[in-house]
Amino acid sequence: MIRLFNKTITLLNRCKNADLSDTYYISSVPNVCAQVHVSGDDNSTNSNVSSSCSMYIHSNTLPKPYHAPKVWANDTNKNSYITFKQDDYIVIGEISETQINDINSIYNKYDNVFKIYSVVYYHLLDSFQIKAK
Repeated sequence: MIRLFNKTITLLNRCKNADLSDTYYISSVPNVCAQVHVSGDDNSTNSNVSSSCSMYIHSNTLPKPYHAPKVWANDTNKNSYITFKQDDYIVIGEISETQINDINSIYNKYDNVFKIYSVVYYHLLDSFQIKAK
C-alpha cells in the first residue's frame, strides 16, 4: 500500500520586525502529502527550470494549535502556534537550524525550499491545501 501522507516538512513562519528585519518561527510538521513538480524549458538562448510544490495537511497532525494569519501576527507568543500564510516558507524534510535570520542561508543549504503563495482550508475535510514555489 502506498502511503501518501509520509513526508515531514519544516514550516518557517515569517514575522516582519519593527526594524524591517525578519524573524522565522520554525515548526516541524509530520504526515504531510507533498508533491514536488519540476518543469523545464530548454531553448537555444537559455535554459529555465522551475519547481513548485503542492501539500495537503490534516489539521489533527499539526504539532501546535493553528491560528489564522492575522491572529498569529498579533499574538505575543508566536512560537506556541502555527499558521499558514503567503510569504512563509516550507522545506521538504527537517532542518537543523533553531534560529534563522536570513532565508537565503536556507536556500543555499537545502534543496526543496518553497515560498507559500496559496493556502486553502477545506472545512469538510479539516485539512489545508498549500501551494508553494
